[in-house]
Amino acid sequence: VCFLVTAGFASLLRLFGLPLTALAFAILFAAFALAVYLIGRGVSARHTARILAAKNRATADIALAAVLSSQARPLLPIAAFLAAFVLTRRP
Repeated sequence: VCFLVTAGFASLLRLFGLPLTALAFAILFAAFALAVYLIGRGVSARHTARILAAKNRATADIALAAVLSSQARPLLPIAAFLAAFVLTRRP
């Protein structure tokens, strides 16, 4: 990369002179920096969206478990009895 930058700078230096070549390379590297910054923001936004979606799914799962556990509470003694019966019948 360094060799390509140096070669490009040297070739443009002959055509346009030092001030214009330096300005062109400054604009080029500023554009690269802006592109990397915008790509990083996009990746960060997607990552944040994935985290929020996972948090929303977890919240929905917890709410569903709370509702189901409150509805299944009367069935717990029957389930315990059946589990004990099955475990005592095992050879």
